[in-house]
Amino acid sequence: MIARKTMLWVAAAALSLAAVLAFVRMPSPPAQPEPRSQLESRLQPKWQPKSQPKVQLQSQPRPQPDRSDAAAVSGFLERNAARQAIRERVLLRRGRQAALRGIEILVAATPVEAPGAQRPVSDALRTGLLRALQTDAGQGLAVLGYTAADITHLRARGIDPVTAMLRVTRGAWTFDDFALLADHIVLARSVGHDDAADLGDGFYSSQFLQVEAVLKGPAKVGDVFAVRQQSGLQPDGTRTDSSADLGSAPGTRLLMLSSQMYEQLSLEQDGKPAAGHNVVDYGPGYSVTTSGNLLHGPRFEQGSKARPRLPEAQARIARTQGVP
Repeated sequence: MIARKTMLWVAAAALSLAAVLAFVRMPSPPAQPEPRSQLESRLQPKWQPKSQPKVQLQSQPRPQPDRSDAAAVSGFLERNAARQAIRERVLLRRGRQAALRGIEILVAATPVEAPGAQRPVSDALRTGLLRALQTDAGQGLAVLGYTAADITHLRARGIDPVTAMLRVTRGAWTFDDFALLADHIVLARSVGHDDAADLGDGFYSSQFLQVEAVLKGPAKVGDVFAVRQQSGLQPDGTRTDSSADLGSAPGTRLLMLSSQMYEQLSLEQDGKPAAGHNVVDYGPGYSVTTSGNLLHGPRFEQGSKARPRLPEAQARIARTQGVP
């Protein structure tokens, strides 16, 4: 992931199946005791009386350790199914269930490679991983406000939100994927922080950002977003800090934000979305230098050695909106 880990990519999107699987590790099997036949052979004297026949001791078959990831994958699928159930209940409350059903049909028809585990698993578990990936991607698109009609229209223009969300869910995303999915992409500057901002929405602090330029979305220059965060003063009076927070770095930053994801996460936390320009951090972010370099964020393509620059970012964002 990137240096500044966002709480939501995938927190919300709950949406990084591959990131979870990348850390699936089964403990190495414990060292087996020396087989009895070998042990006793070493302990027997080097000579025996001629009248005493040698005794051949038979060792018991050694049980083979479980070298698959079956238990870890099964546990992940169970936990993920519980998260999906919560997400779907909230989508129903938001009136998005019909949209979800239409999106699921498009996702199921989109070619995708089944996720793999670190070690072999059964065909049934591999199918379970594929279904989990598809369900997460479909729910993620519904969370962000897409409908099947939206997706069909965008595909006709060569833009595919389904493929983008599948890559995000697997953890194999590019800058362009998040540029397509985020509600707002702005150049903004931190103008304040409130670590005791309990608005009843399930979040406890706000980082305030003033918009200097709009690269995507309906915001206007001069608007102030409140990026809602988990850290801050809790209801019991204790303070919680989170490494997932956006932070208040100086200078101009390129940020991807989502009001749709804010609403979803608020309801999932049994909160009530607050009025105003409330958003959550959704996607990679960068510090912008005066020369147009983008720092403290990932490359545009995973594995690329090219340093991100603002003009290329602007061009990529425009292409995700159908601008040549």
